[in-house]
Amino acid sequence: MSGVERLTEPGGAPGPAFHRVVLAHMAQELDCDLLDYAALLSPGEATIAAYPADAVVKSLAATARRSFAARGLPSPKLRGLSEPGWEAAFEAAREANSDLLIMRDPRSLGNGALFRVLEGPPSSVCLAPAGPLAGIRRIVAGVTLDDLGLEVLAHAAAVYRSVGAQELIVVHAHFNEAAFYWDVDEEKTNERLLLNLMRFLARAPVSRVACTPVVAEGPEVHGVLARVAEESGADLVVVGHRQGAVPRIAARLMEDGPAALLQVSLPPLPGIQRFLRRVFPEPVPKFN
Repeated sequence: MSGVERLTEPGGAPGPAFHRVVLAHMAQELDCDLLDYAALLSPGEATIAAYPADAVVKSLAATARRSFAARGLPSPKLRGLSEPGWEAAFEAAREANSDLLIMRDPRSLGNGALFRVLEGPPSSVCLAPAGPLAGIRRIVAGVTLDDLGLEVLAHAAAVYRSVGAQELIVVHAHFNEAAFYWDVDEEKTNERLLLNLMRFLARAPVSRVACTPVVAEGPEVHGVLARVAEESGADLVVVGHRQGAVPRIAARLMEDGPAALLQVSLPPLPGIQRFLRRVFPEPVPKFN
């Protein structure tokens, strides 16, 4: 069964993006804003895995109940984390068989933590930036025009419907290296790419979603997405990640952009492709 099919309820109605959510709370003080992310993205079955710091244990259960009750959701399950680190968060996600792990930007956990979290999570992962969550009104989704792009877009659309967003900006990045050497009709190129993107959207599961298609040029995909997110005031950027691939785009987005990041887990690369992807840089920008 494809990821797009898993997001469809019986009868063909759009379903939730995620069914089992785990929130990894590793701060020494209660992070109410992070609890809001879990309540916003959870369809109902959620687990909060918290490092048992004194300031957290005293009020975590009551605060979590209030956050979830405000959205009409049942109280989340609570469990402890053995240590405030990404390895313990991964363990909690595996034990809960979750399809989404939510945590803060992990760069404070040590050198290389961001890359490790994005490279090998047990599920899709949402990294929340510091600061309060006012809501998720505008979402940017970076897509390739293939089946993997459809799966990324299906998750972005499901999140859009779940959180009551206002706009989903679907971005297809391209870079025409030939323009540096020959005369290229950029207007015709952009028209052709936009037409391809519109055809892609026509077969995508985006019912009840206000989509804005965007074709943007740039030598680096993360730079294109960061620019569109900044110009549009996006609250969330959605990209895909094939297991075994190097998460260059997602990692650079967390370094360059202020928005929250949702990295959708995609099927793994075949063995030889995984090896080549790690050894050789890609000649043109693609979504990982």
